Amino acid sequence: MSPAIQLAAHKLRVGWRGWAALVLLTAIAGGAVLTAAAGAVRTDTAYPRFLAASNAPDVLVSPAGNGVPGYDAALGALPGVAADAPVVGINAAAVLDGGKPDSALNVVAALDGRLGRTVEIPRLLAGRLPAANAPGEAAIDENAVSQLHLHVGSVLPLLALPSDPAQPALHGRRFSVRVTGIFITTDSVVPVNSLATVPRVLASRALYRELGPAYRAFDGAYLRLTPGASMSAVSAAAQALAKGDLYRATGGEVFMADQSVQEAAVERAIRPQAVALALFAAALALTAFLSSARWPSGLSSARRPTMPRSQPSE
Repeated sequence: MSPAIQLAAHKLRVGWRGWAALVLLTAIAGGAVLTAAAGAVRTDTAYPRFLAASNAPDVLVSPAGNGVPGYDAALGALPGVAADAPVVGINAAAVLDGGKPDSALNVVAALDGRLGRTVEIPRLLAGRLPAANAPGEAAIDENAVSQLHLHVGSVLPLLALPSDPAQPALHGRRFSVRVTGIFITTDSVVPVNSLATVPRVLASRALYRELGPAYRAFDGAYLRLTPGASMSAVSAAAQALAKGDLYRATGGEVFMADQSVQEAAVERAIRPQAVALALFAAALALTAFLSSARWPSGLSSARRPTMPRSQPSE
């Protein structure tokens, strides 16, 4: 057997455990790097995917006065509007232990059933959305879970307050809703403003019909625009519609909220997490590379076999 073959055989016998450990270490490190890199990509793209899955609106239109039911429904027929979801806010407070009301609560209801089902579809973490014809059912967001200590099946006591305190004949109405589900929405993934930290209750339209317009806090419609539609053109059309004789109850003034502004703020808040994961993946890859680069030098230090000496000729 030649000396080269003997040397190779010796290296295989002495160093195979080290090479096996190197292969195992490389596989583990590579898997960890790929996992961290995939996590960075998924974190960076999670919010855009959520926006697409929820059919997120492009703009929220809310009149200064009363737009229920005509004006809010008419917004869906404006040029450039692809889909709409009329919404109404209910002026209600949570009744805490001891009977003290807490007005830091946002209670909304769909006027026609589209909110939460075709536009601004929330991601359900547990349970289901309230039935449209069940005034005693409601879903809540994570803020309500943590701040009001609720869960699916909890009963939330509420106090509806008249929107116009100048009407002495109206008094607060106590009622309760049973929590049917827990959700997150596109603006509560990462709270970027004070409103996003307020507990939200999604009630049924049957509850609003039962309470009546005297307890209306606000109303409006979430709008999804057609591709290429101008936000300024839709805003001008909504303003003109409110100033027309047909919808005098709106007061002629309209509030427009460009949802893309808040969405961009949420994405900026999420990005550092994706960047941190990407940096971790890069650091892990560099560490694994340097470790594997040093490993063969340790393997080569194995004692070489003593080659047979040639015998001197007699």
